[in-house]
Amino acid sequence: MGEHGYLSSVAGLLARAAFHLGHLEDAERFSIAGEHSCDVADVEAQMLWRQSRARILATRGDLVTAEDLAREAVHLGEGADAPVNLGEAFLDLGSVLRDRDRSREAAAAFEAALAQFERRDAVVLEGWARAALAAMLP
Repeated sequence: MGEHGYLSSVAGLLARAAFHLGHLEDAERFSIAGEHSCDVADVEAQMLWRQSRARILATRGDLVTAEDLAREAVHLGEGADAPVNLGEAFLDLGSVLRDRDRSREAAAAFEAALAQFERRDAVVLEGWARAALAAMLP
């Protein structure tokens, strides 16, 4: 039908889902589609492609670029009033930092994610953040 208004956000969400299912090539393809189709003012879409790309790159070992993208996503989210989106960005940043063996920074990112989820009573996501924090304990 030619509608493209939601393409970038849906592509970002599909990239996230594909990543969590272990389909890295699909995740990357959707992340690129999200990047190329999103408007500069669409903060959610801008965050989503960066978050999924960060996780993909971290999995492939490009941890420096992954961290840069994850931090960009958090920075974008801090300027918006979308606690769940920001919390998810903090979760992704924490995961990348954990992969970089930076445990203290990863735990701080997971704690920040938890705080954002608690603001909106996002119970399932709160559980994910708590699980990520618990996994950091010796």
